[in-house]
Amino acid sequence: MDPGMPTSSPPSIPTSSPPSIPTPSSPQSSAPTSAAPSPPTPKQGSQKGKGNQEVLGGSKVWCIAKPSSDEQTLMANIAYACEEGGIDCAPIQPGGPCFSPRNLIGHASVVMNMYYQKNQRNWWTCHFNNSGILVFTDPSFGDCIYQPQ
Repeated sequence: MDPGMPTSSPPSIPTSSPPSIPTPSSPQSSAPTSAAPSPPTPKQGSQKGKGNQEVLGGSKVWCIAKPSSDEQTLMANIAYACEEGGIDCAPIQPGGPCFSPRNLIGHASVVMNMYYQKNQRNWWTCHFNNSGILVFTDPSFGDCIYQPQ
């Protein structure tokens, strides 16, 4: 017999099921019970928007570029929307109402919104590789009008 080997047998593992845990009883309270609140009723004038989006009380939604988007992504978004997406990008060209101020995030926001509006305002048409965001505040400025549908 090896002096380093234990002489007792290993502990046994119980085979019975674990003890049941009692469920808490209903609290005794004198407070009146009430039904769960009902969901809010749509405002008058509510309608179904395009792309299964409900428009409540005439709410409008725009798609703009996220401020954290990198330059390469924004340029790719403009190229895609203007070339493959069928967007008329004249508003961001010299002489167009959205050309000034001349900055990439502004130009990308204009065409991304035009693409989103043209494609039934489905949230995924504003994704643009996670560089687009939906907003409920009109981003229009000066003569540059972001057209909602």
